[in-house]
Amino acid sequence: MKPRLFVFGDSWSLDYFKEPYLNSAEVKRYSKFYNEFGHWTNHMEKFFQVQNFSEGASSIENIIYQLGNLPDFQEGDRIIIIFGSPGRFSWIENGKDIRYSLGKKNKLLHPLETQYIERTNYWLDETIDNNQKKFINKLNHLLKQYKPIITSWNQDFSNSFDFVHDLYKVETLSHMEDESDGQCKDKHLGIGGNYELFKYFLKRLEVDIKDYNFEFIKYKKAVI
Repeated sequence: MKPRLFVFGDSWSLDYFKEPYLNSAEVKRYSKFYNEFGHWTNHMEKFFQVQNFSEGASSIENIIYQLGNLPDFQEGDRIIIIFGSPGRFSWIENGKDIRYSLGKKNKLLHPLETQYIERTNYWLDETIDNNQKKFINKLNHLLKQYKPIITSWNQDFSNSFDFVHDLYKVETLSHMEDESDGQCKDKHLGIGGNYELFKYFLKRLEVDIKDYNFEFIKYKKAVI
């Protein structure tokens, strides 16, 4: 039986090649062309029983709360956590948890842009020893039996910790906009970028992929 892999994070760890495509027409158009088979978590299913608890636009706190879904440890279990922007936060409105990110097109939430900036500055201020940082510094110890891989695509977050691996430094992680020659205006990873991220994680999980091959079909303008 395959070991279990638990995934936590934001849209970088969410399979956005499937409905609702992050509610993005650009992602949907790109995904339909590639027939929905190319997210890095899809590739992981060849080697692990993947249980993914990620949610798009998640704040640091929300990703931490996702760990509440973690079941009792079984031998061989592993964890991948992808943190995002420290400025994000949840806003409860009409009984719904609204994920607020800078630039979100919602006039009602526009005044909260200041809070996003303040939260980011608070996070980056080295003179402030906040509880978020204290807890995240403990994560490796608290989850040590799972040998967690803790990463971030956000430079501000990554620079705050010595043990967090910086995904923004992995040069092979191409985006949809790159892979579509600019036709799809989206900065999430494309099929090729997701495959490279899969290989990056699998190497860190110490899994041999020499017998696993994935043929990446280049985006074709004529097909769109």
